[in-house]
Amino acid sequence: MAISNVAFITFLALKNTPLAYLTAYSYERLNPLHQVAGYATVTYALLHSILMSVGFIQLHARSYLLLAPQIHAMAAVTAFFVLLVFALLFKRIRYEVFYISHILMYMVIIINVGFHRPLLSTRSVIITGFAGGLWGLDRLLRACRILWYAYDNSATITPLPHGGTRIVLRRSPSRAVAGAHCFLWIPKIRAIETHPFTIIRATPLSLDSVVAAHDGFTNDLHNYAVKHPGAVLRASIDGPYGQLPN
Repeated sequence: MAISNVAFITFLALKNTPLAYLTAYSYERLNPLHQVAGYATVTYALLHSILMSVGFIQLHARSYLLLAPQIHAMAAVTAFFVLLVFALLFKRIRYEVFYISHILMYMVIIINVGFHRPLLSTRSVIITGFAGGLWGLDRLLRACRILWYAYDNSATITPLPHGGTRIVLRRSPSRAVAGAHCFLWIPKIRAIETHPFTIIRATPLSLDSVVAAHDGFTNDLHNYAVKHPGAVLRASIDGPYGQLPN
């Protein structure tokens, strides 16, 4: 159940999910299902680990717990637990910390579950490989979009009152419409991070967003705009997302 749910929560977490076209809901509308399935997966994994450990102890086979496949299982369960703790404690107060830990722990889980049940006859490694492949393809597609829209693109940033920052991109995706959102990449502010912002105006030659400064990336972006109003920075986007599929 835990391994099957790993594939399911991966499918629900994809930004470019086929479910958007089957259900007319973008990925962020499917996120509550992802969270519920995630909590269930952590519960299954913890129960599996506890019950198997108790069983080996009762059979006087503690040495079996020290074999390599079981060590990988313990690493995966530990990653599940860390993922749960960060989701409960940091998601609302430090989202960037939560997001980075989410990705790292997911990678630890996929790798260690694969080593825990590596035989094709168990089918577990097939499910794990399928989940990891889906996640990798989604990341690859998003990276390709970032590279495509990075060509001859830039963002003009202007500080606004009350902590706002206006961003005007030189290039806009053809499908961009007001009310949708894109993941913005400005390497001058954060070299390895992208953040979602709502589109307020989109034309074939530009894309406008207004960002409220809170903490992390948005605060650094606003502070830079205050010090360098009208600055033109290298930028790119991934998207758009959030609009209903046609």
